[in-house]
Amino acid sequence: FMLHPRFNTEVIKEMIDYANLKIREKQEETERYSLMHASLLVVISNYNSFLYGNVGNTRLYHMRNGYIVSQSSDDSIAQLLVEEEALNVNDIKFHRQRNDLLQAIGDFGKIKPNIIKSPVELMEKDIFCLTTVGFWENIDEHDMENDLSRFEDKKQWLNSLEKRILASLRDNIENYTIAQVEVQAVASPEPMEKDR
Repeated sequence: FMLHPRFNTEVIKEMIDYANLKIREKQEETERYSLMHASLLVVISNYNSFLYGNVGNTRLYHMRNGYIVSQSSDDSIAQLLVEEEALNVNDIKFHRQRNDLLQAIGDFGKIKPNIIKSPVELMEKDIFCLTTVGFWENIDEHDMENDLSRFEDKKQWLNSLEKRILASLRDNIENYTIAQVEVQAVASPEPMEKDR
């Protein structure tokens, strides 16, 4: 991507397919990695808008003015039940199939990434949280918003979220990675060369 940056959904699909290919090669190369699978979230921006795609049970939260304005879906059976209206979205974190995935990086055959259809315009101070399952299944979205309003320093905000995760009543907390990115400035939407 760094050698040939483009801003379109096709490049996200290419990157996810490439990661899938590389993990499959590693699976065949070494028995130790034969069962290796991973979740992946890719976010790209042209400094005016952003696009994203994911496979597995990673989540992207897009926050604006202190509120979550959108979030990605995942490839869990629980998410599928929500989409089929057989499960309430508020119950997904507690469903026994929240970690049973329909697809992940490293699966044989084709994977179908969840890629947003059209770019989302950025605004100054927008925040992106890229998270793994151990984060989103242990954090209530309202707590994310409330804690953000309490702390000016984003590091303190992340520390407060981590404390909430560690205080959860779960015996076994999965990987709870969170990467937070804040938009400081937005480029003007001037016409650019195609895919630049």
